[in-house]
Amino acid sequence: VYETRLSDARLLIPIIPGLTKNETIEHLPKLIELPTAVVKTVINRILHSKPSPLSPSELLIALHLMDGKVVSLKKAVEAIQLCFEQPAVVKQDVLAKVLQQLVDTTPIPPLFLRTVIQTITRCKQMVGYVMGILKTLIVKQLWNDKRLWQGFIKCCKMTLPTSIPILLQLPPPQFEEALQKAPSITEAVINYHKKNKKLIPKSLQAALQQYDKPDTQL
Repeated sequence: VYETRLSDARLLIPIIPGLTKNETIEHLPKLIELPTAVVKTVINRILHSKPSPLSPSELLIALHLMDGKVVSLKKAVEAIQLCFEQPAVVKQDVLAKVLQQLVDTTPIPPLFLRTVIQTITRCKQMVGYVMGILKTLIVKQLWNDKRLWQGFIKCCKMTLPTSIPILLQLPPPQFEEALQKAPSITEAVINYHKKNKKLIPKSLQAALQQYDKPDTQL
């Protein structure tokens, strides 16, 4: 009926439990573009149907990987947020699985860092796990993507001082940019430097010295 008679994605909602995984992912963009109240019904139906065509982690991953030309980022954000509002289903282990799979994706989805930040906001105990994610992002040179780079800096600010060893793995130009963009990072790194001078890579010390002056008021 959906394919041959009408293009209204609402017709899919009652039959979601009967769809395959691939069918659900295929139609997800049209479902997510529906009004917010309807999208909430869609998310609930997928997360709570038994059987469900997608597991909670598969749904979150699919929402991140939707074609940006088909679905607006605003609607994708909305759908991801609705998943986060289901903590009984979208648990810590689900979020860990989602983050690990998405960080291994090329290219990294534009909303990835937003979801990382949501994760540590909701699950403070996952900060240590997220440090591993940030380390992987450095290897992937995430600073080449402005949106991801901004999210990385914000995430590091939120997780200070735990994030300092991660920041010290940045190349000098990106390390200096992080200091310039975030005074709280600068202050934390200077304090860290005073106690752990040997742990600051020589390649980063020049960038840090212009901020770490005797007359600096912190």
